[in-house]
Amino acid sequence: MSKKIMTAFMALLILALSAACTPAEKAVYQTYDEYKYIDPATGEYVDPETFVPPQPEVSEVESVETPTVEETPSEPEQTEVEKKPVVIKVADYGAKGDGKTDDATAIYNAIAALMQAAEGSKLVFEKNKTYYAANNGGASSKAIDLMSLRDNITIEGNGSTILCGGDLAYMRIADCKNLTVKGLNFDRKIRAHFIGTVCDKNAEAGYVDVMADRDIGFYDEEFIPMISDYFSFIYIEGQASRKYCYMSKLCTVDKNAGKYGKYRFYVNTNGALGTMDNFNALKNGDAIIIPTPYIGNYIQDSFNINGCSDLLIKDVNVWCIPRFGFHVNGNPGKITFDNVDLVPPKDEKAIFVSWRDGFHCKSNYDSITWKNCDAVGLGDDIINISANLLYVNKKYAANEISCIFPQTNGTYGAVNPGDKVVIYDVDTGRLVARTTVKRVINSYENHYLLNDNIPGLKTGTNVRLYFDNHAAPNSQLINCNFEGTLRFKGAGGTATGCKLKLYGAMMYPENADEGPIPHDITFRNCDFTGTSQGRIDISCLSPVSIWKEGYYRVENIRFENCKGLTRSLFSNDLNFNEKSVDYVVITPALKN
Repeated sequence: MSKKIMTAFMALLILALSAACTPAEKAVYQTYDEYKYIDPATGEYVDPETFVPPQPEVSEVESVETPTVEETPSEPEQTEVEKKPVVIKVADYGAKGDGKTDDATAIYNAIAALMQAAEGSKLVFEKNKTYYAANNGGASSKAIDLMSLRDNITIEGNGSTILCGGDLAYMRIADCKNLTVKGLNFDRKIRAHFIGTVCDKNAEAGYVDVMADRDIGFYDEEFIPMISDYFSFIYIEGQASRKYCYMSKLCTVDKNAGKYGKYRFYVNTNGALGTMDNFNALKNGDAIIIPTPYIGNYIQDSFNINGCSDLLIKDVNVWCIPRFGFHVNGNPGKITFDNVDLVPPKDEKAIFVSWRDGFHCKSNYDSITWKNCDAVGLGDDIINISANLLYVNKKYAANEISCIFPQTNGTYGAVNPGDKVVIYDVDTGRLVARTTVKRVINSYENHYLLNDNIPGLKTGTNVRLYFDNHAAPNSQLINCNFEGTLRFKGAGGTATGCKLKLYGAMMYPENADEGPIPHDITFRNCDFTGTSQGRIDISCLSPVSIWKEGYYRVENIRFENCKGLTRSLFSNDLNFNEKSVDYVVITPALKN
């Protein structure tokens, strides 16, 4: 038999065998305990795991001489064309960058193309342009929405500005790996605040009339905030202000008065943080930094970063934040902010950027680094590094528990085997256990099996639990210039060469919301000049003031070769008591 005939015969044989055992020819049935097929040859039920199709009989074929035919070379097999990196320009999708045309849909479509592009591709904005983003047809609530991008993708801003209108937030980065975003500025067409200069006051009725310094896009008769902690600040020329004045209502008095209208600011008499003292001190000619209705304190997160690893955000300016800036939550890998500045733009009179946190970082499983970053004029924390607290509500065994997450009264989030668990009693100051997760039994009920038995474990709202490795372990602040408040509750971290003018430094667990008990945090070669008196607050909040074995405590909090430190900056005298659970190491030792 010739080689060609034998090859053809074997191909037919293989096809016959394949057809005989093709599952599509058999009807599939399901019983209560297993799947079964009907064998078409016998009509009987068979177990698909053990079913062997009948093999066709193959008879011998006699060799037959055939004329020799000259063989022609076969065509090469078609292979999938390998994708190559591409440069995607938002201009090619219709973006004008003139600051007036709504480029939101064009940007969205360019990103959609990027999501289909090869490793190493780029999305490019033209140099130093302003891209107005107001409405992308409901496709996304963010002007830039980056999801599931992998393999060395870059967003290249080239110094251009994303100017958001309406209720669009700036950016979402979700489930991305090895992504770089660089060279962008972010602002809002109508900013999240305005400055109102007092022109009349009625202390008995609890309001002041103010003249707006800009068009705030508000012409309703009145605006009543939907949140209770809706606050303003007393304006102080040339300074970032933290003189709170809570607001209960804003009314339009005369939209044609002056250049931008006259409004009536009603004080919230139940407001906290010195509200009434600050309101009572107001007089004609003074000014208030007021949230812009439906923008300031309303748009929750300007940037949302979740589920990411190896993310670099570089050379970015953020000039206006309606509420929280960067919400960095649930990231399994490293996040780096390099030269990311949260500062007022040049045309802004008030030293003001944000109504809440600049970087709100919770439940991150790897380090976050800030390098060469500046921040000032934030209404709350510059950085909050923490993990969420739970309390133990059920004990199934000495190593099996379920927990309540008070913030949602529901599911906490992703927990993995090996996560580090700390349990302590906030009533007694007792460290109950340090252990690790063996298995997540039911994530919805926060039901965990632990690797160690815990003798004497009890339940109750006082029995707090946190995952120590969820507080961005080993985070770093490097050569940053920050003015404001800092909540550093991370599971280890270092601030090196930073200028820190702090209104407050909170390093303690907030038992209703956030932990962990701070440990292994070092401030090295930092300058604290200008920090407010008594505002460095370091404590484990234990009711037991003197250290004993088995009681929880702050551990290895250090200040090394720092400028501007005095003993009066520390609110807790126990920071200087070597026997205390709150002891802090300061070198060289402070003299006063």
